[in-house]
Amino acid sequence: MFDSFEVSKLKNYLDLLPEMKAWAQFAPPGRFPLDLNNITLTRSAVAVLLFPYESRLSTLLIVRTSHDKDKHSGQISFPGGKADDSDKDLVQTALRELWEETGITLDESNLIGTLSSLAIPVSGFEVTPIVLYLDQLPEITLSEQEAESYHILSLQQLSDISHRKVMDMKRNENIILKDIPYIDLIEGTPLWEATAMILAELLEWIKAVEPLDVKKSEVINQKSE
Repeated sequence: MFDSFEVSKLKNYLDLLPEMKAWAQFAPPGRFPLDLNNITLTRSAVAVLLFPYESRLSTLLIVRTSHDKDKHSGQISFPGGKADDSDKDLVQTALRELWEETGITLDESNLIGTLSSLAIPVSGFEVTPIVLYLDQLPEITLSEQEAESYHILSLQQLSDISHRKVMDMKRNENIILKDIPYIDLIEGTPLWEATAMILAELLEWIKAVEPLDVKKSEVINQKSE
């Protein structure tokens, strides 16, 4: 269903974001509900690109360069980062970070909409996913300071439950997280936590919209007959 889906139709159904229902698929045990009292979160945004690649609707993920003080270094993520004072809004943040990390230049004409903002207490960020569509993925030039590799994955692959697994994950020397759900598609690096939750909401959103669009088309066709 994903490969034939017309992405622009999502613009008509921004009120159908599944949020927690989708996030729960990849939320570690105890992740919700969040207690955000006395916590100040830094606003950030990521660029969720959608584009056809080898006839499949796909998205772009990066593996972040490892840095000692970065709690998300070495992890799979979407291109993105914290908002700058110079950014007029979070769409601008996502577009700027996308260019800085991958060399891809897009603008607001590529905008589909935003997914639900997600708090990440471990790093103190609130991330807003910005969904962007492009007809063809341009050449990618990674910033070595930001990303060590990029990966193109189809939504069909990401939705395949055979790639969904559970593992224990070592956070640091003293903390081991038990029964962490993740997607196993990039060898040696689990796709988990916030990035997996964002993907889950995207996939569930498309699943919710796709039959509605079919029904709407059927109504229009019936009226024209």
